Formats: sequence, C-alpha cells, structure tokens
Amino acid sequence: MPEEPERTPAPWELDFPPEEVEFVRSRLDDPAELIARLRREGDFAIELARADTRPILVSWFRQMGIERREGGWSHDPERTGPIGPSAVGVEWNWVGKHDENDKEGRTFNDIAPSGRSVTVHGFTLMGAEDGRFMVRRYIDWAGLFAQLGLSLNWRTPVASEPPDRDATEDEEPGA
Repeated sequence: MPEEPERTPAPWELDFPPEEVEFVRSRLDDPAELIARLRREGDFAIELARADTRPILVSWFRQMGIERREGGWSHDPERTGPIGPSAVGVEWNWVGKHDENDKEGRTFNDIAPSGRSVTVHGFTLMGAEDGRFMVRRYIDWAGLFAQLGLSLNWRTPVASEPPDRDATEDEEPGA
C-alpha cells in the first residue's frame, strides 16, 4: 500500500495544543460536540479563535505594545461567549506595528511597511451550518486602513477617456 503524503498542518494548528487539534479535526464534519464544548468552555473558544487569527496577523504586523497596551492578541471578555442556541463568538484585538517582520516576505495587501502602530479589531463567529463546523472572521478593515494612512473609495471606477460616439448619435432626432 502506498504511503500517504505527510499532511501540512493548517496555520491555526501550529498555535494550538496537539491534543486539542485532534479534538477539533475529529469533529469538523459532525460539529455538535465541538460547538457544545466551545459554548461550555470559554477559554477553549478563545484559544481556538486566537489560533485561527494570530498566524496571519503576526505575518502582517509585528507584535508590540502601543500606548501602554500590551502587544499581540487579546480578547474582550465582555463581548465573548455563546450566541443563540448553537454558536459562540470572540471579540479580539491585535496590537502591533506595520513593519518588516515576516521571514517569508509576506506583506499586508502588498503595502510596503509603513512603520505605523495598528490595533486590528475583529470578531470570530464559530457555529454549525449545513452540518459542518464554520468559522467566520469579521475585521474592521476601514479602521485598519485608516490607521495605515489609507483611504477606502467606494465609487465605481470610471474610464478616463469618454467612449467613442457612434455616427448615429450625431443625427438629429426624428431624422
């Protein structure tokens, strides 16, 4: 029998205890027990949200304290816990600096490091949908872009040159 290739761990697995990784992985297709545990054990939900979000954040923004705030990932206990009958949510923040810190050369949206301090605000929602475990991450992108000195423009791009006019447009109406 041919050997199965070694599975590359997902980024969240690297920030999570091995026995917990096995527990989560074994329940992804039948998540009732996983969700029950996340709702029952708040620290487990917080650690799973942290393991899910921290690896990409640390690749974009170096962990460091800002204005008497400890650097890195933290959660808000007042806005973390069970939601509805079958979900759990974790509000979190990442405090760091937008500079070169990743060995692989990844950057946030291909934006050159600005040296600016940032606080990324997010919310992770974990629950079941169609019998599968689902994780949704909501991030305040507008707030993050503003901290980086960028702006968002919701206008539809318009071509700089007007379209060619047909010869028929030059005709008088009713001709």
